[in-house]
Amino acid sequence: MYLSNNSFIPVSVKSMNLLEADFISFNLPLSVSNKMAFKGLFDSFEASLTGELESKYYLSSLDPGSGKTQAISCFLKAWKSNGFFPEGSVLVGVKTKDEIKGLVKRLGLDDADFACLTRDDEINALGLGDGRQNEARILITTQQMILSRTRDRSFSAASDFHFEGKPRSLRIWDESLVLAEPVTLSWGSLAELVEPLKRHHREFSRFMERFLSELPDEENSLVTLPSEFGQFAGRVLEEPRGLGDSYVATLKAIRRVAGRSFWLVAESGQSGRALVGASKPLPADFAPVIITDASGRVRGTYDIWESAGGLIRLHTSAHDYGNVRVHLWATSVGKDVLRDDQASRRIYREVAKVMEAKKGERWLVISHKQRDDLNVKEDLRATVALDVPFEYLWWGRHHGTNDYKDVKNIVVIGSGFYADVTYKALALAASGKPVGDCDVGALPNLKGSEFQHNILQAVMRGNARNSRDGVAGECDVYIVASRVPEPAALIEEAFPGCVLERWGPPEEGLSQHGKALMFVLQQHLANHDANSMSKKALREAVGIGNKQQFGAILKQIPVKMMLERLGLVVRNKSICRL
Repeated sequence: MYLSNNSFIPVSVKSMNLLEADFISFNLPLSVSNKMAFKGLFDSFEASLTGELESKYYLSSLDPGSGKTQAISCFLKAWKSNGFFPEGSVLVGVKTKDEIKGLVKRLGLDDADFACLTRDDEINALGLGDGRQNEARILITTQQMILSRTRDRSFSAASDFHFEGKPRSLRIWDESLVLAEPVTLSWGSLAELVEPLKRHHREFSRFMERFLSELPDEENSLVTLPSEFGQFAGRVLEEPRGLGDSYVATLKAIRRVAGRSFWLVAESGQSGRALVGASKPLPADFAPVIITDASGRVRGTYDIWESAGGLIRLHTSAHDYGNVRVHLWATSVGKDVLRDDQASRRIYREVAKVMEAKKGERWLVISHKQRDDLNVKEDLRATVALDVPFEYLWWGRHHGTNDYKDVKNIVVIGSGFYADVTYKALALAASGKPVGDCDVGALPNLKGSEFQHNILQAVMRGNARNSRDGVAGECDVYIVASRVPEPAALIEEAFPGCVLERWGPPEEGLSQHGKALMFVLQQHLANHDANSMSKKALREAVGIGNKQQFGAILKQIPVKMMLERLGLVVRNKSICRL
């Protein structure tokens, strides 16, 4: 029984009372399942403050729009009303500097209660102000700042994050976390550094050339990136001398992981090989940490982490997505398709039709970031009628914002896929283990779960995040996604109870050569119980003598669609089962 004096009520209980009152004021009752999830979150917050939480990572994976930020705000307000008792201090890590500004507004803290630590003077001036971070009970920073300042030392030694000389007791990591940073270095990206470095950094150039020439031929070989490369890369980055962005990105990656071991694996593309690994994991004494990741229930990275024993899942609750209508067009929609004028025009015309049918409504489109050879936003703008305005986000910016929470029409063009080797690196980073302790072939394939993560975050930028009593808000979503992996089942799992409908034009027919190619390929795979067929054998069987003509047929959109439907992928010298 609690004492009548309000100050003796546990801060977790007061937090729950505040949160329920807030939801009632919004006329949004909390579901029973959500109440249980928030209670588990508040209990973990309080146990971390008091030092009673076991040194592990704790995942709260409430769906987007459930009130995660509101819950953090209520806990901090309740703690302050208790006179900051139990004794402790708080560190909050968010993804971007822009998110810090939004979080400060939503938390409603007094300036005396918090400080910010970034490389931005304007943000550091918030709260107590720059230079007084160690005096603030609550410190808000970026996740990259935490990673960079604990890369070569323990968390207890990272005094930038201390309060009154001690590490902060409650550590909240907002959104996704893996134990290390995934890193892939393609043979081509390393080889491209050799010539630009010759003029001003000849020794580094020679070292790189020798390193590449001595790489083993065996796939999945263990290779160590020389530690000297980190020093070389650091000196070049001090004065890049006009090196392009891609060179700078490669050099930064080298500096971050020099001295670490990698797998040398096969990669699709001209070079055919890549180094796959991860940075040094977060220091062991960073735990306990509470992760609030709205994608937590779908991301396979947490499954890997949980199986290793370092992660504990808190009670969670998924929305009922019965009000979300997903219109799925499963077709070939990679960057190569969107760069092709004829193939992309077909996609944009179909998207324009559905947008023009709702001219008076707001639209949000999510697709690729603009590059020199790809501009989805402008290409779609040129296709859709001028009186149909739309707003645009690209992959990587499709989370962490509430600016579109009232938009009821979402278009997603593309699947947000990465290169295959990137999934290997991500799985390794999630394990937190050294490369030598892992079997690259045994790592789970994360392509499906990462698709779910990206689609969930994209869709939940809109009105679907406005949930009521555990039911997501009304939303129409039009998705153009690759056929592989099968998107329908992944979408239904990510959005339980959603209405899923097929969308898009009838598929165009195969050319005569395309039909012959697919017939021979399927016959070979079936009759020989094979997993692949060489391009040479296929070309000869179809009777196409010209390699360029054969390559052009493989790039035909109907052929690519059929290959995807059959779960086949084109490699350098063969066509294989995925």
